[in-house]
Amino acid sequence: MGQICFFLLLLIILNLIFPQNTTSSFDHRYSVGDNALLFSNIIGPLNNPGLID
Repeated sequence: MGQICFFLLLLIILNLIFPQNTTSSFDHRYSVGDNALLFSNIIGPLNNPGLID
């Protein structure tokens, strides 16, 4: 039990010292002039709402 607690404490400390900064297209904040990845739906009945009768 003591070894498990020590290992978990070590992992927490290492995570605080060396944080993993990862970003994705879903939670990234863009600055002015940054390129942005756009997703579009081109398949299905609602691919172009302007053409719906």
